[in-house]
Amino acid sequence: MRRDDRMSITIRGADLNDVPLLGKMNSRLVDDQGTDNTWPLSKYEERFREWLQKGPWQVDVILEKGQIAGYAIYQLRADYFYPEQPVIFVRQFYIEREHRRRGLGRAAFQDLIDKRFPEGYDAIALDVMAANTGGQQFWTKLGFATYFVAMKRDVSP
Repeated sequence: MRRDDRMSITIRGADLNDVPLLGKMNSRLVDDQGTDNTWPLSKYEERFREWLQKGPWQVDVILEKGQIAGYAIYQLRADYFYPEQPVIFVRQFYIEREHRRRGLGRAAFQDLIDKRFPEGYDAIALDVMAANTGGQQFWTKLGFATYFVAMKRDVSP
């Protein structure tokens, strides 16, 4: 994407009218991550509705040429290991499949940093599912490095 093409990207706070589309995109994000979450679409929508009405997450939509092409969910909070250091924690960042591989994600994330993230943070942190190799590659290209590896073991039969 050429620098002047970034002018076609707009980021705004999401509102309740965006919830049906946000729920669908969140479901597609789960598919892309390689997880087997079996939530119905209504559960994703309910979660977005709650975040928009009560917080504590900031939910933004990413528009390309006026059409929603993705979204981001983030908040300012304490670092995992150094609680005295505030970080922006990105819970979810998603670009619709048909908008990928043209630099939109990179440009949109830079716009989030420049225009939307609150001031006063020392770093940006996020989690990437182990099965999501495409996501890991994307974030590595943006300068992110592995900070720690979290592991999980199910104990149910």
